[in-house]
Amino acid sequence: WQSERIGGIGGEIALSALILLPDRQWLGERIDRRFREMVDTGRTEVAALLGRTDVPPDAPVLRAIGVAEIGQVLRGEIDLEDAEAAGALATRQYAKRQYTWFRRQPPPTWHRSETTETNVLIDYFETKCLL
Repeated sequence: WQSERIGGIGGEIALSALILLPDRQWLGERIDRRFREMVDTGRTEVAALLGRTDVPPDAPVLRAIGVAEIGQVLRGEIDLEDAEAAGALATRQYAKRQYTWFRRQPPPTWHRSETTETNVLIDYFETKCLL
């Protein structure tokens, strides 16, 4: 029964995967910049709200990258600069695991690109992936 396909849009669309594998140094710098922007623009408020609500301590949202670090700031355990560095490091470590998985696990028929230029990616996807 699991192999039976009833309904859905599977027969109406064609799916194609494009795995983005940018230069690791570029990716690390982008992660650092993005985490810094999140801190600078007050997007840490969500983590602060989680600390003031009755969210169970084992809730998955509390395992999100950056939440624990912001919680430490709110409790006075570390300063914001250290939280930013720790959050960015955790994000880079997560990205490294994803990068490794995407290089080794998906089928070879999945397209891969190392570019970070949006227009180049759009062109690549339209010409290579949508055949």
